[in-house]
Amino acid sequence: MNRGKSGRAAMFAAVYAAMFASAALPAAAADWTLSGRYQYFSETALGGQGANGCQDQAVPLPSGDCRADPASGWAVNFTASMAAADADEAAAACVPGYPGACRATGYAIDGRGVAAGEYFEPARDLPRPCAAGAYAVGYSIVRRANPDADAGAGEQAIESEYRADEFRCR
Repeated sequence: MNRGKSGRAAMFAAVYAAMFASAALPAAAADWTLSGRYQYFSETALGGQGANGCQDQAVPLPSGDCRADPASGWAVNFTASMAAADADEAAAACVPGYPGACRATGYAIDGRGVAAGEYFEPARDLPRPCAAGAYAVGYSIVRRANPDADAGAGEQAIESEYRADEFRCR
């Protein structure tokens, strides 16, 4: 009789231990963090300007590339995420107006792009759990009308911002 109770107690203890272990798994699983690699470019009626940064705060090369780019797959992920955001923008029925803006986003992992809609949120959009050491690039396009900018007769000047951020699974 005592053996049956201790067997059930052991079973319950094992079930609870398994539940707590599975609940702790997401916190211990690998997660996406910013690598520090980014590229930003803005266009206005007066011209454009840009900036970029490298992984782990390394200084960009004179070309704007980073030494870690080939290893991270930056170029292929950047291109695929930009294409996904472009496709998302082309499919949208948004017309930039003042004060609103049109947004389109995408991301890529291993060179495969995915449209992410109006807002890209890494915690929501990037797959979880991720494979430690994997890289992803999120890309966003924002277009807004600027009624103060010099445009043609009956037109509004459109300002555009393009931003790509690289994420690393740790």
